[in-house]
Amino acid sequence: MTTWAAALALSAGLSALAVAQDAGNGAIPNSGQDPAQNPASNQGQNRAVRLSTIEGQVRILQSGQSITDQAVANTPLFDGFGVQTGDDGRAELQFSDGTVGRIPPDSSVSLEGMQQGAGDFLLDHGMGYFELRGGESVRFAGYTAASTGAAVIRVKLDEAPGEVAVFDGTIHLEGPDGITADLHGGESVRLAPQDSMLRVAEIVEPDSWDAWNSDRDQALTAAAGSATPATRSMDDATNPAWGDLNQNGNWYDVPGEGYVWSPYDASNGSWDPYGSGYWMNSPGYGYTWVSGYSWGYLPYQCGLWNWYSGFGWGWAPGGCTPWWGGSAWGFNVGRGPFGWHPPGRPLPPRLRGPVRPGGLIHAMGAQPVIAVNRTGQPIETGLPLRDRRTPVTIAGATVVPMRPVSHRPVYNHQLANTPVQFNGSGGANAGAGNRPGYNPATGQYSGQTRPGYTAPPPSSSASHPHPAPSAPMSSPAPRAAPPPPAPRPASPK
Repeated sequence: MTTWAAALALSAGLSALAVAQDAGNGAIPNSGQDPAQNPASNQGQNRAVRLSTIEGQVRILQSGQSITDQAVANTPLFDGFGVQTGDDGRAELQFSDGTVGRIPPDSSVSLEGMQQGAGDFLLDHGMGYFELRGGESVRFAGYTAASTGAAVIRVKLDEAPGEVAVFDGTIHLEGPDGITADLHGGESVRLAPQDSMLRVAEIVEPDSWDAWNSDRDQALTAAAGSATPATRSMDDATNPAWGDLNQNGNWYDVPGEGYVWSPYDASNGSWDPYGSGYWMNSPGYGYTWVSGYSWGYLPYQCGLWNWYSGFGWGWAPGGCTPWWGGSAWGFNVGRGPFGWHPPGRPLPPRLRGPVRPGGLIHAMGAQPVIAVNRTGQPIETGLPLRDRRTPVTIAGATVVPMRPVSHRPVYNHQLANTPVQFNGSGGANAGAGNRPGYNPATGQYSGQTRPGYTAPPPSSSASHPHPAPSAPMSSPAPRAAPPPPAPRPASPK
């Protein structure tokens, strides 16, 4: 068994920090886990979905009630959780199998069926884009759209009576009173049955937010193109979160240690894996850590962080039971430098009242997100740069960064201001986009009340972001319905 395998076995469940030491390293204090802070530790979740990207006003809901004053990226979402965007908000959700959901402003989506091993999107209102991998479905306004394979769809509920468009793949649509229809790439349907039938059109009307969806899709494609043998060998290699690590650091194959990943910023001797982030109250679990680093999802759910003298911090993936799987939450640090300690964990908010099994009653309603920004003196100076060529020494072994297995092409997205005509078989005209049957468009369209998407200019983001203050969210304004497309009858069930 390798050193890392032994360490991971000792830290199973992440209920406490490992206390292994190497030369010059000190013991890491225990996480201070209190069973009262985790009364739901035996109520394990089978799956979690990553809130991967947010902009503007975004809130996290549980059973329809807001649990945060402002959401932060990298938050794990569970069965019954939802995400709501304000009039300037947008959000992206990532499943570990590569399924992705995105919502623009004035929209809301929830997660259902997570504990049954699949997981469904429930679009409550607004608009959503969904890239399905098979097994998941999307429910909205009494309809269910399901796919047996890869499919990319857009659902719009803010323009009566609602519309479904398929950019790629095939979906089976079921509605009230036994209404069914099969839609292929390049087809759309308005949710206005006539004589118990839906009229399928061989055209997809563009929306300005298609360009945002396209931008995010290209970003994920580019990140996946930098995959190394380290991530390709993982059981969940299709998880988009691996791409964030590939783009923001280097992988090393270290003898006796296995794969070790280190972010580019770790060449700074004062960098700290728990230096930027948030304490977020998760009902039933107390305050849990949400990393403030853009890539900070997987390295805080599994594996171990370790400090190597002469190199700095590195993270090794490994099998574990995330805290939402039934174990208690804890800091996943194996070895740290002498004198290092993790940030203090707040006690969960509580209501005054009678004691019940598991501790006092947890406070209800939106809870503040507590930002953490820790800066200090460099622990060690002269650490090597993390670039694609420089050899480094880790645990006494000289290794070089692992190179990408292969580069996936970054497709040219053709932007247009007119409806896109597809060939009806899932493919569009030449040069139509990064997926067959997909041609995003920008601009403001007739009858559209939702603010049009405009790509922001490049800017450097703060290394230690703070949550934006919450503001009241206005109700989504309806948009005028477009003229009905050319009909094609679909067979009733």
